[in-house]
Amino acid sequence: MIFTARAHIPNPLGPKHPSMVNSDFLEMTKPEDLGNTWEKSENNKNVGKDITEDGASAADDKNDGKDITKATKESTRGTDAIRAVHKEPESEEPNHHMVFSTDCSEYQQWQSYLLFYYAMKNGQPGTVTRIASGCTEFQGKKEIENHEKLIASQMSSQFRLHLTPEFSKVKDSDGKKTGEKYNFFNKPFGILHWLNEKLESKSISEDDIVILVDPDQIITRPITYDFSNESDHIFVTGNKEWKLKTKVTHGVPFAQKFGFGSSWQKRNIADIAGSGSHALNVSPPEARSHYPAGPPYLATARDFHQIAKKWAEYVPLVHKEFPYLMAEMYAYCIAAAHLKLPHQILTSLMVSDGSIRRGEGWELVEKIPDDDLCKPSVESDYVLPSVLHFCQRYIVGKWFWGKRKMPKDIFTCEMPLLKSPPEDLPTYDYFIPPSPHRPKDERKTFGNRFKGKFDAFMLCQLTSAVNEASTFYKKHNCDDSRSTRYDLTYNLWLGKEE
Repeated sequence: MIFTARAHIPNPLGPKHPSMVNSDFLEMTKPEDLGNTWEKSENNKNVGKDITEDGASAADDKNDGKDITKATKESTRGTDAIRAVHKEPESEEPNHHMVFSTDCSEYQQWQSYLLFYYAMKNGQPGTVTRIASGCTEFQGKKEIENHEKLIASQMSSQFRLHLTPEFSKVKDSDGKKTGEKYNFFNKPFGILHWLNEKLESKSISEDDIVILVDPDQIITRPITYDFSNESDHIFVTGNKEWKLKTKVTHGVPFAQKFGFGSSWQKRNIADIAGSGSHALNVSPPEARSHYPAGPPYLATARDFHQIAKKWAEYVPLVHKEFPYLMAEMYAYCIAAAHLKLPHQILTSLMVSDGSIRRGEGWELVEKIPDDDLCKPSVESDYVLPSVLHFCQRYIVGKWFWGKRKMPKDIFTCEMPLLKSPPEDLPTYDYFIPPSPHRPKDERKTFGNRFKGKFDAFMLCQLTSAVNEASTFYKKHNCDDSRSTRYDLTYNLWLGKEE
């Protein structure tokens, strides 16, 4: 059952792929207890430290965990107007910590920059931390330099970098490397690494709110613990006994609904979590209503630490029997169910797949008139889903978006901006797949009347997002010579400049 709260407050700026717990879980997990995927990086002295704008460990930052965003390096090029969105929280408000997990590849560097930029633009409160796993010593130094220069100094000193060892190598039951990799091990092990350090150093409180997003997500409005009156939210209500929750508190985590339903119950839960696990007692309706969780995930630091420990414990076992993309998400569901932590599930936290009309926050997009959908003012004029998750390919007419076709050097002085789609794109009723699709220039119609509109929305919003972040980069890091390009000429459908 879906429930929609109708308290509407405008934005201030504009995939296919859940009982309370006792407090003695705060015993820290040692690195050697993190599981078979733990890889020590003795040569990287920066592993396990949060990097702030001056290069110091965040544990030494007296402002750590507080909503203070003043950077030491002030810009004369308009940064302050965006930074002004950040405000001191009310005294009764919990601190918020948004985190996301990446590796150290160029592919995830541009996504990280885009995520940080939109967290700044839309006033995400508290800290935002990139957890980067598996950097070599050289990569680690480079990531620190880039973070200090491009993120902490130019966007916010509350934006952090936390380096960890690599966790993606698969090992057998004897702890020997198999030669295989599962990159998504980095997410549960990475956030556990970060939580262990933060809770042990007391730089975050167990009452703080932790928000886990993916690197290929950008926020359109602040995400906080309070869903009671900020804007439209679409809740999954579950059975009659379930009382709708509107605030993240101890024992009440929140998450976006993902489309796998109760399929996590098909895993061998007794082998993974033990024959006495509460996860075995979850009914299929409860599994579909309170555990099909995906990012954004929100929980108190206490609850998230509980989940992260079990998540990291279970994910190698889930992957062993189900070595596919969804293994880490199923492991999260099993961990939450084992801990008796049913989630308040929402559909409005995220959109990604235009063919899923009712499982994601498309109801909010559906309300927007076609004439307004691609206008620059749509973000300020309408309430949008909290997150745009660009994990899909979007094609309308001869317009295309796909993250794997994005130039990795998009945020540089020499790269042009993306060619902008026309404002009437939502009226197109066809799409033409780009090369190497055969037959060439084959014209196809959408499977339903909503798919074209939803894909057009994502195309327009994501193109605008990249161009806005790229313009910010150029204004703060490039001179006014001809080598700095602002022309809208890079065509993702063609995969090259026009």
